[in-house]
Parts: sequence; structure tokens; C-alpha cells
Amino acid sequence: MKNIFSFLFPQKEKTYLAKCGHTSLKKDKVGAFGKTAETEVPVINGEIEYCHKCLSTMATQCAWCGKPIFIGDPITLYTPSEEFEIPKYAVIYSEEPLQLVGCGRSDCAHTGADYCGVWYPPGKVQRTASAIEIAMANPDHAVIGNIHDGFELKKIREED
Repeated sequence: MKNIFSFLFPQKEKTYLAKCGHTSLKKDKVGAFGKTAETEVPVINGEIEYCHKCLSTMATQCAWCGKPIFIGDPITLYTPSEEFEIPKYAVIYSEEPLQLVGCGRSDCAHTGADYCGVWYPPGKVQRTASAIEIAMANPDHAVIGNIHDGFELKKIREED
């Protein structure tokens, strides 16, 4: 009977005191640069690391398309051509060779095989080998990629 009447008597979602000092829900929205995404943070031993407001401040913009890269999103590292004007907000991953942080969206990244890390708290690259790098190092083996070895923020949906 509880499920039948749950819409009449909604239960409050549990709030957590995050290690950042703020309270937060397990599932909530993050927002930056005019975009929002609903995300779910991991609960480890009854605690969460960061609240959604703090996660929102850790977002950056893709050097190529300008769309937000939220914590937990896959990233690419590409070297711009000499004609490319680097935006002021671009995050430089390395100077030599010059590599800029980009998003993993299908209309921006060349392929999913270029994913080479995750945007990680407090707003930095957690580098992993890309599928192409793994394939080149292991020419006689099939490659299956998993870039989420650290902070696993689950993106439920991205909104406009």
C-alpha cells in the first residue's frame, strides 16, 4: 500500500553533510555556463565528498565548443592548430606539446577513443590512457576502455 499512496505523502529525501561543509542531496542539479545537469554523487560510508553547489563551481568550459565540462565528465586533450584562437577560459593541460582540455560530446570530440581522462575535483584532469594509446601499446589485443577510475559522479541527464 505504501507505493500506491507515495504520491500523496512524499517522503523527504535524505540530506548529507558533505566534507566541503555544505548539506546536499544524493541526487540534485549542477549548473554552470548556462547549462544544468542532474547528477548523483557517490555516498561512501554515509558521507559525500562535495555538495552539488561546490561541484557546480568546479565546472570548466570546453576549449573547442565552450560548453560546460562538469565533474565526472570524460575529457579529451587536443593540440590546437596555429590558426586556432585559444579562448581565455581554455584549460591548458600541458605546454609542450600544447594540449587543451575539451569535452567528450559526440559533436565535439573526434571519437570516443580520444577520451583520455575525467574532469576531477577540485577541477583538474585525472589522466588515463585513451583507447588509441592502449591499442598502440598492445597491437595484438582488443581494447575496452574504462575512464572512470576515480570520482564517479553519475550524470542522469543534461538539460538546457
